[in-house]
Amino acid sequence: MDGNEAERDLVSQIRLLLKASTQNLRAFRHARTAGITQFVGRHYGPAMTQPLPMNIICSGIMAMTPHLAPGVPKPGLTGKTPRAEQLSAWVGVRIEEWIDEEEFDEVLELVVADALFSIGVFWTGWTAGNLLEIGEDVLDAGFVKTRRVSLDDLHIDPRARTVQEATFIGHEAEVPLDWALDTFENVDGLIPDTDRDRGERRADDSMREHGRVQDPVCPTVRVDTLWWPHGLRGVSGPVLTVIPKDGQGDLFLRMEDYDGPNGGPYDFVQFHRVPDLLMPLAPIATYTDLHEMINRMARKMSRRLDREKIIALVNRSASAEEKTAIRNASDGDILQVADPEIAKELRLGGAPPEMANTLANLLAFASRMGGNLDLAGGLAPSADTLGQEQILASNASVRIDWMRRRIRKTLKRLFTKVGWYLYHDPLDDRTLERFVPGTDIRVRKSWTPEERDADFSDFQIDAEPYTQRNQDPDVQADRMEQWIAMTVMPLFEIAAAQGAEVDAAAVIRSLGRLRGVKGIERFFRMGGQPLEASIGPMGPQSRGTGQASPGGQITVRQAGARPAPASRGRPSGPPTTAANAG
Repeated sequence: MDGNEAERDLVSQIRLLLKASTQNLRAFRHARTAGITQFVGRHYGPAMTQPLPMNIICSGIMAMTPHLAPGVPKPGLTGKTPRAEQLSAWVGVRIEEWIDEEEFDEVLELVVADALFSIGVFWTGWTAGNLLEIGEDVLDAGFVKTRRVSLDDLHIDPRARTVQEATFIGHEAEVPLDWALDTFENVDGLIPDTDRDRGERRADDSMREHGRVQDPVCPTVRVDTLWWPHGLRGVSGPVLTVIPKDGQGDLFLRMEDYDGPNGGPYDFVQFHRVPDLLMPLAPIATYTDLHEMINRMARKMSRRLDREKIIALVNRSASAEEKTAIRNASDGDILQVADPEIAKELRLGGAPPEMANTLANLLAFASRMGGNLDLAGGLAPSADTLGQEQILASNASVRIDWMRRRIRKTLKRLFTKVGWYLYHDPLDDRTLERFVPGTDIRVRKSWTPEERDADFSDFQIDAEPYTQRNQDPDVQADRMEQWIAMTVMPLFEIAAAQGAEVDAAAVIRSLGRLRGVKGIERFFRMGGQPLEASIGPMGPQSRGTGQASPGGQITVRQAGARPAPASRGRPSGPPTTAANAG
């Protein structure tokens, strides 16, 4: 068997694995599509025909998402060696810049939503699209990207019981056809993506009345990109491969050694893992049955209320004038009739009180099954006093805190991978800025490959836990006041004896800002001067003098100044498109 025949046989075997993976994930994809259909109701196309007057799934997602993806996450870094400790803060600044540039919080929110419906998947690596002119040549230096991978596009070893056991992980990607023709090998059989290539019904297809429409301006092609952590037949070590869809070629479009951080390009968010099963139990699955039952009852109540009517039954002995007077009477009118018993009121249809009581009980059960959704979503108090409310909120947050820890573990792995790519990018030459802790002084530092001389394995990267919580200003102010009353004030005399001071001006300004009280400086004086005269817009006027400080030159960025160009490196993935963007 020659080389091409052996490669064709290997690609054929890989396609059999992908078909088995599709079969293994089919039930979970259909369940996710059904959940998303219930979530959006009749607002996205014809997929959902029944009204959902009490959409518990929508309420659950909206109640949980602000707790699990409240804003922009922040990395936390420490170093195992003195040199790594010196650079750790700057590595954190570089990752924070990347988080802002890539709007990672938007990607995180979508992946968290995926995990609530089934499983959340990140892909991290180099992508194309960063063109640089070097002399007369143009180099695609690439971008470091993190993208969301839909369950409908996911490929994973069907024999694995956990993600760690999988011999391959991958996904179906949609890339520009012109880019694929210029980048891949063995491209003669590639054809533009059409509806017939999509295969099974997908969540996004279910929201389209007439299916997908091919873009005639920028045609795309769908390929399968796979990561083999232990290599594959005839190839040792981690390997990345790209193969065409069935019928578009039988040779690899790309095969290369994986040159990236440990753990590969994929990271997963799984909330309720099931022993010996690859796929987790979706959180919404715990109350989907109640959601359907509640809406069936609500629709029944609606039908009965629509049929409700109140009519007047009149005795045949009543005269025509009396009947007309009864029909035309307004509320509170007094009618003079020969016999008060000639008419009576009859109510038909309507919902009995027992049905409303049952519905209220089902709503309470649904909130309980979802982890006290009413309290998590701030929809209604569940206690008579503030103390009881705080106890209930603490109990309700047990499940939320546990889910946050799951997300934090994923972010720790993902930030480590992003940091690895940025740290080892030979073209990432820029100037970084950060504040000196506890001051408004900005420190600038040159960030070149030569500066990054510590071993990356000596950095310990984590996700700051407080950035996964809602940072409501009033809540922050309450915490600050409580901390001052319970910690600072009891230790004030001891701290003063050791030379420590409390910056009262900073406390006043911070609390005023958090409470939304403007002009608070006018009510306080320091050294006979108004507080506003001793404090500038960023703090005391004595700060920011431009004195040198370890770690870089102190400067203040001028308004409108922009950071250096984005990071650059060797691309191995396609450029971002509407189909594959996070």
